[in-house]
Amino acid sequence: MVKKSPYLETSMVVGYELTDKSSISVSVQNLFDSYPDKDASYNSGSSYYPFGVNQFLYPLLGRQLYVTYQVRF
Repeated sequence: MVKKSPYLETSMVVGYELTDKSSISVSVQNLFDSYPDKDASYNSGSSYYPFGVNQFLYPLLGRQLYVTYQVRF
């Protein structure tokens, strides 16, 4: 049995109401740019190569930043 370290992904969203009908928000996914331990069973000869993790369970991208401006009609 292989022991893996725990994996925790932290995301954050901050928003501000500019007027009654508009707002702006900034969101960050994977704030601390964490990445799970590689799993040897995913590492060679599979569709998960060269990442070594299950892309349906864990993110393959690092930190992501989004800015959203919303207008309500």
